Amino acid sequence: MQDQEQWIGIDVCKRWLDVHLRPQKQSFRVSNTASGIRELLTHLCPPEAVARVILESTGGYERSVALVLSTLAYPVVVINARQARNVAKAANQLAKTDPVDAAILAWFGEAMKPPIRSLASKSYFYSATPCFPCLLHPFLRIWVD
Repeated sequence: MQDQEQWIGIDVCKRWLDVHLRPQKQSFRVSNTASGIRELLTHLCPPEAVARVILESTGGYERSVALVLSTLAYPVVVINARQARNVAKAANQLAKTDPVDAAILAWFGEAMKPPIRSLASKSYFYSATPCFPCLLHPFLRIWVD
């Protein structure tokens, strides 16, 4: 386990999750699928060592990863895409690539420390997938195995 809190930025699209870990400055990409999210979990510190996981709202593509991480007690914050873009502009980061966006999201989380709001609203997740307990089940198994 690490001495410093981990700040995680995840840039979400339909096929991929681009992830950036601070302060490690480690970036990687996983698929936006159940197996990709399982792979993501292998790279993360335990939830109690993570300060924030910052995701950009992307029309629903973020819901599966947000569901899994929040259910496993990670402090997930979903921010508005416009807000994320404004942060990048303020940091004079005009390049628009997924790895850069993930790094900006992690930096935003560390700098601004946005409040953690409950994502437990069933309507938020049910609109993402008609059977979110089915999606979640494999993750709960790997967490306790």
